Amino acid sequence: MSDKNPSITIELEGNVTEIEMRKLSGNRRKGKDLIQLADEIGVSPFEILLHAAAGNWRELGLAGPTITKFGPNGSYEVEALPIELRIHAAKEAAQYLHPKKKAIEHSGSDEGPPVQFQGSLIDLIKLARG
Repeated sequence: MSDKNPSITIELEGNVTEIEMRKLSGNRRKGKDLIQLADEIGVSPFEILLHAAAGNWRELGLAGPTITKFGPNGSYEVEALPIELRIHAAKEAAQYLHPKKKAIEHSGSDEGPPVQFQGSLIDLIKLARG
Protein backbone atom coordinates (compact mmCIF):
# COMPACT_ATOMS: atom_id res chain seq x y z
CA MET A 1 0.00 0.00 0.00
CA SER A 2 1.33 3.45 -0.93
CA ASP A 3 1.54 6.32 1.58
CA LYS A 4 -0.12 8.53 -1.04
CA ASN A 5 -3.33 6.49 -0.91
CA PRO A 6 -3.83 5.26 2.65
CA SER A 7 -6.67 2.86 3.31
CA ILE A 8 -9.23 4.03 5.86
CA THR A 9 -11.92 1.83 7.33
CA ILE A 10 -14.92 3.55 8.90
CA GLU A 11 -17.57 1.62 10.77
CA LEU A 12 -20.94 3.33 11.19
CA GLU A 13 -23.70 2.11 13.45
CA GLY A 14 -27.28 2.20 12.29
CA ASN A 15 -28.81 2.12 8.83
CA VAL A 16 -26.73 4.33 6.51
CA THR A 17 -27.99 4.20 2.94
CA GLU A 18 -25.88 4.41 -0.22
CA ILE A 19 -27.23 7.91 -0.88
CA GLU A 20 -26.17 9.03 2.60
CA MET A 21 -22.71 7.57 2.01
CA ARG A 22 -22.46 9.62 -1.19
CA LYS A 23 -23.30 12.71 0.85
CA LEU A 24 -20.50 11.81 3.26
CA SER A 25 -18.01 11.33 0.43
CA GLY A 26 -17.23 14.98 -0.05
CA ASN A 27 -19.85 16.83 -2.06
CA ARG A 28 -19.05 20.21 -0.47
CA ARG A 29 -21.82 22.03 -2.30
CA LYS A 30 -24.36 20.08 -0.28
CA GLY A 31 -23.28 21.44 3.12
CA LYS A 32 -26.83 21.44 4.48
CA ASP A 33 -27.26 17.79 3.51
CA LEU A 34 -24.07 16.91 5.40
CA ILE A 35 -25.18 18.81 8.49
CA GLN A 36 -28.55 17.07 8.39
CA LEU A 37 -26.87 13.69 7.96
CA ALA A 38 -24.51 14.36 10.88
CA ASP A 39 -27.55 15.18 13.03
CA GLU A 40 -29.41 12.06 11.89
CA ILE A 41 -26.57 9.66 12.72
CA GLY A 42 -25.59 11.53 15.88
CA VAL A 43 -22.13 12.75 14.85
CA SER A 44 -20.82 16.10 16.06
CA PRO A 45 -17.37 16.81 14.59
CA PHE A 46 -16.79 19.63 17.09
CA GLU A 47 -17.59 17.38 20.06
CA ILE A 48 -15.21 14.75 18.66
CA LEU A 49 -12.44 17.36 18.47
CA LEU A 50 -13.08 18.43 22.07
CA HIS A 51 -13.12 14.84 23.38
CA ALA A 52 -9.90 14.07 21.50
CA ALA A 53 -8.22 17.21 22.87
CA ALA A 54 -9.27 16.27 26.40
CA GLY A 55 -8.12 12.67 26.00
CA ASN A 56 -11.63 11.30 26.64
CA TRP A 57 -11.08 7.90 25.02
CA ARG A 58 -14.34 6.43 26.40
CA GLU A 59 -16.50 9.14 24.80
CA LEU A 60 -14.76 8.47 21.48
CA GLY A 61 -15.68 4.78 21.64
CA LEU A 62 -12.14 3.51 22.18
CA ALA A 63 -11.63 0.30 24.16
CA GLY A 64 -9.03 1.81 26.48
CA PRO A 65 -6.37 4.49 26.94
CA THR A 66 -3.86 2.38 25.03
CA ILE A 67 -3.84 0.35 21.83
CA THR A 68 -1.92 -2.88 21.32
CA LYS A 69 0.27 -2.87 18.23
CA PHE A 70 2.11 -5.83 16.80
CA GLY A 71 5.57 -5.66 15.29
CA PRO A 72 8.39 -8.03 14.33
CA ASN A 73 9.56 -8.16 17.96
CA GLY A 74 6.14 -8.86 19.45
CA SER A 75 3.32 -6.69 20.75
CA TYR A 76 3.56 -3.34 22.49
CA GLU A 77 1.21 -0.68 23.85
CA VAL A 78 0.84 2.86 22.52
CA GLU A 79 -1.39 5.69 23.69
CA ALA A 80 -4.78 5.67 22.01
CA LEU A 81 -4.77 9.48 22.00
CA PRO A 82 -1.13 10.59 21.86
CA ILE A 83 -0.28 14.16 22.85
CA GLU A 84 0.40 15.14 19.22
CA LEU A 85 -3.15 14.15 18.25
CA ARG A 86 -4.61 15.93 21.28
CA ILE A 87 -2.71 19.15 20.47
CA HIS A 88 -3.85 18.98 16.83
CA ALA A 89 -7.48 18.48 17.92
CA ALA A 90 -7.20 21.44 20.33
CA LYS A 91 -5.82 23.67 17.56
CA GLU A 92 -8.65 22.67 15.23
CA ALA A 93 -11.31 23.29 17.89
CA ALA A 94 -9.75 26.64 18.87
CA GLN A 95 -10.44 28.00 15.38
CA TYR A 96 -14.16 27.80 16.14
CA LEU A 97 -13.88 29.25 19.64
CA HIS A 98 -11.44 32.10 18.98
CA PRO A 99 -11.44 33.86 15.60
CA LYS A 100 -8.04 34.37 14.02
CA LYS A 101 -6.74 37.93 14.12
CA LYS A 102 -5.40 39.46 10.95
CA ALA A 103 -3.08 42.41 10.52
CA ILE A 104 -4.75 45.39 8.86
CA GLU A 105 -2.54 48.08 7.35
CA HIS A 106 -3.70 51.61 6.73
CA SER A 107 -1.54 53.97 4.72
CA GLY A 108 -2.40 56.91 6.99
CA SER A 109 -1.42 60.41 5.98
CA ASP A 110 1.48 61.36 3.74
CA GLU A 111 3.30 62.79 6.76
CA GLY A 112 4.07 59.59 8.68
CA PRO A 113 4.69 55.86 8.34
CA PRO A 114 1.83 53.41 7.74
CA VAL A 115 -0.20 52.45 10.80
CA GLN A 116 -0.51 48.75 11.62
CA PHE A 117 -3.28 47.22 13.70
CA GLN A 118 -3.19 43.64 15.02
CA GLY A 119 -6.66 42.36 15.84
CA SER A 120 -9.95 41.25 14.40
CA LEU A 121 -12.16 43.40 12.19
CA ILE A 122 -14.60 43.71 15.09
CA ASP A 123 -11.78 45.04 17.31
CA LEU A 124 -10.88 47.59 14.62
CA ILE A 125 -14.51 48.77 14.33
CA LYS A 126 -14.71 49.16 18.11
CA LEU A 127 -11.46 51.14 18.09
CA ALA A 128 -12.68 53.37 15.26
CA ARG A 129 -15.93 54.12 17.08
CA GLY A 130 -13.99 55.18 20.15
